[in-house]
Amino acid sequence: MIVVRSFGDRILLGDYQVHSRFAKAVNFIQDDRLICLVDPQIGGGPINIVVSALDFTQTFSLHVDKDWFSCGETILPKRPLYLSGFPAGSIDPAGLQRGLNQLEKRLKNTHPKSLSFLIAPRNNFSSAFDQAFAARISNGLRELRRGNLEAGASVLRGSGFGLTPSGDDFLAGWLWGLHAAQKFFNTDLSAEIERIFSSAKSSNPLSAAFLRCAREGRCFEPLQNLLKALMRGDNAQLDLAITQLLASGETSGADTAVGFLMSLKKEEQVLCL
Repeated sequence: MIVVRSFGDRILLGDYQVHSRFAKAVNFIQDDRLICLVDPQIGGGPINIVVSALDFTQTFSLHVDKDWFSCGETILPKRPLYLSGFPAGSIDPAGLQRGLNQLEKRLKNTHPKSLSFLIAPRNNFSSAFDQAFAARISNGLRELRRGNLEAGASVLRGSGFGLTPSGDDFLAGWLWGLHAAQKFFNTDLSAEIERIFSSAKSSNPLSAAFLRCAREGRCFEPLQNLLKALMRGDNAQLDLAITQLLASGETSGADTAVGFLMSLKKEEQVLCL
């Protein structure tokens, strides 16, 4: 029997068509809106419906109504609701610093084709094409750091391969990092968030959906768990959360984490001077 584990709080009503299918997920689209029907191993999110005992290889339709949704002929409840906002609660400053150091250390040893080279330079890009890609990413980061937000986002947008290009994942992470900086350091970065988002908009439906969630500060479960662990200074839970985030896609989780970390550390340096 199919069981709903969580239903995202940013899912809109309507009929959705299959966009892409994987072993543990099916993505559905309606105009420019996305829903991800996923296995519990992937976790909850603002646009995720987490279900167990579902055969993701089967073709089925998806309809979302006011109080229920349907996969083919199966009608299911829209609960429990996944709340995607940033975690509430106080922050342990010393624990936060330890946690960021732990995240950075883990990111230095991720997938060789991930954007972790921005943190720990290494020569994993041997072809001329790969070198041009690395140079483009580095240039985009340089512009963001200089405050040229629109230029940096434009350079990074769509850069890379995969279902969601590395540059898009990095930008989503950067936006989530700005939201984290707002909470951790009690500041207002809403103007910077809007400036980056306006130049980061993607024609890739998945990238567009994730960037929209990042703009709104709406978190997927791996990132939400990371934030909770950082706020509490809980090293054991942080290690589990990092592992879960890095398991997202081939490099997507790592690229998102790199953007998140670099954005947060940049704002920390500016605000704490």
